[in-house]
Amino acid sequence: MTATEAQEELTLLRAARLKLLQGGIASYSINGRTVTYYSLKDLAEHEAKLEAVIKASTSGRRVLLGRFRGP
Repeated sequence: MTATEAQEELTLLRAARLKLLQGGIASYSINGRTVTYYSLKDLAEHEAKLEAVIKASTSGRRVLLGRFRGP
């Protein structure tokens, strides 16, 4: 994912979070992209990942994203 793609997705994510905080949404579409309901926790976790991608691209570092679950 490029920094530009991450920034675009981050913008959509923040719009979804705002809508959720303003009374909740199930899903909606913007410019052909569909956003489906996630919990605030899920949105915050994904936002942190996108911000890491953006930060790494501007600092010249690489970021590996993964999710580990217990046994």
